[in-house]
Amino acid sequence: MSLQALQREEEEHLAWTFHSLFTPHYDALKVQLFPERNITNTDDHSELECWSANKKVINELLQILPFGTLLTQGQYKNLTVDSLDNILYQS
Repeated sequence: MSLQALQREEEEHLAWTFHSLFTPHYDALKVQLFPERNITNTDDHSELECWSANKKVINELLQILPFGTLLTQGQYKNLTVDSLDNILYQS
């Protein structure tokens, strides 16, 4: 086995170890910060198209952001200039 292969194997083992140790903490944080009652599946909304594997979104974002609508240039500017700051403060 070459030195590079050994280093790669050690690196993969270390990454797996960190992942295994952090997963329970990550799962607990996810439940605490994003309880299931505060999350909506985008499949339940016909006006939304979701292209990601995880089709869930936080209810607050679903209400605040203009999902499923086409924005005019003025509406887009208002969203990016004014509304995004409000979203950050409300979160």
